[in-house]
Amino acid sequence: QADGNMFEFYRKGEWLTKNRVGYGWNVGSTDYKNSTAIHNITPAHNYDYRNINWTRGSQWNYVNDGDGQILAKTFADNYIYLLGDATGLYNSTYEGATDVAHASRSIIWLKPDFIVVYDRAVSKSPNQFKRFWLNLPANASISGRVAAMTTEKGQQLFVSSLLPATSTMAVEAAETLGSEPADADLIKYRIKVEATNNPLSARFLHVLQGADAGASADAAALVQSISGNSYDGAAINGKLVMFPKDIGSFTGLTYDAPAGTYAHYVAGLSPNTNYTVAFSLVDGKTRVAISPGGSITSDSGGVLVFTHD
Repeated sequence: QADGNMFEFYRKGEWLTKNRVGYGWNVGSTDYKNSTAIHNITPAHNYDYRNINWTRGSQWNYVNDGDGQILAKTFADNYIYLLGDATGLYNSTYEGATDVAHASRSIIWLKPDFIVVYDRAVSKSPNQFKRFWLNLPANASISGRVAAMTTEKGQQLFVSSLLPATSTMAVEAAETLGSEPADADLIKYRIKVEATNNPLSARFLHVLQGADAGASADAAALVQSISGNSYDGAAINGKLVMFPKDIGSFTGLTYDAPAGTYAHYVAGLSPNTNYTVAFSLVDGKTRVAISPGGSITSDSGGVLVFTHD
């Protein structure tokens, strides 16, 4: 199934989000696997499962250009980080459909209740849609850029959409799809975030929060680099996660952390490498400057973790 870079969220005995399980080309497509759909050019054989893959912007079944790759990973006591490159899964040389220039996902789980996920979607030719999908066991409401769902047992899932800045966010019922979904599968709804006007390149940034009944969502704020490497990030509950806009070598980074931030997770650096982190106060925010060399060491996945008062 077309499930490269898929993730799920299980909390206190319930799925807050998971992939839709079943046997068939529609239910097996990327839009039902909590991943990003990226439209391609028309395949050479535009029928059967290949038409379904193409129509949905799915990764290709059987005829893709190679497995997805885990480029970096960290399994720490209080967080898990992964970087996955799925570009080959979205292209098919056999079908003559190789218009996806790049498709990757950076994701960090701040245990136990927050997941920050960042998707890079780039096409070679214009006017190809790009969509972030998240499948749900119950209906959700949207207020501004935040979706809220309550499970059967009363737990809550909050989903904040921070990027793209110009995009639409909607909740829709999962399709019936005949006999394709598995019996008793939980998925009944899904969230779709679509980049407006089908840009050549898009970045999706989302924060998921699991919470008990009656709890309120923590506000998630977009943070972007002001110099050095281009980064996008999310600040929530006193923690700030920063991801590189493009995968590549790190030369330096400066950004402003919102007031109340005390813990930083900066991905995209070289593994097990020393860096310098400098702080200054600018307009009520903490300006953070990171440069190579120093006394703070990144982890085995290239994430630099540090705190400040």
